[in-house]
Amino acid sequence: MTLFMYSPWFRNAGYDVLERAGRMSSASLVGQVASIVNLYASALLVIGVVSFLLAALTMRPGTISRGLTVWLSVALMFSLLTADWVSLALYSVTLALYVARNKAIRAQRTAVGQQ
Repeated sequence: MTLFMYSPWFRNAGYDVLERAGRMSSASLVGQVASIVNLYASALLVIGVVSFLLAALTMRPGTISRGLTVWLSVALMFSLLTADWVSLALYSVTLALYVARNKAIRAQRTAVGQQ
């Protein structure tokens, strides 16, 4: 959401810097960079919404979803490749907690099966 909020500021500040430097011929570059930032912000928003929906649909008590583990791993790799450190940290913690939850469910199933 921060990227969306700062997009107008980025455009205005970029135009001001180019105007002071006398390089207004490069003004279209500022708009193109702002468009790329908005596209990246949109991608992050979609990934976050999909992650939330998948978690809400698959995290029923006592269930394990391999698909959610794969999705969280893909989101984690995307965050790493794009150097989105906040998302990387949050997806790392989320994936670790989900894997630990799955391990506890499997251990409980094994313990119940041995009795």
